[in-house]
Amino acid sequence: MVTLSKDNSNDALKVGRLLEAIEFYGAAVHVATTLEEAQVIKLNRSLAKWRTGCFDKATHGGPVTIKMTEAHGHGLFATRDVAARDPPLCEKAF
Repeated sequence: MVTLSKDNSNDALKVGRLLEAIEFYGAAVHVATTLEEAQVIKLNRSLAKWRTGCFDKATHGGPVTIKMTEAHGHGLFATRDVAARDPPLCEKAF
């Protein structure tokens, strides 16, 4: 179940169907089987929200992008130098 929800979410995100991706990620986070899996899903949902430009008042997207790495899959990378006090991405708790 969670794999299908994540796959649907990722597919929607890749082709720019952001609102659909956000909805799928929301469903996937509720059926995640591990804390790590839930955290990755929440990060992806935050990225999709950030890309829509329609932020919740508690959402902040800094100078970051998600890229694929050969060794570890998707990763969050800064697009410029950031100070230690500047959060790269912030999403309200659910």
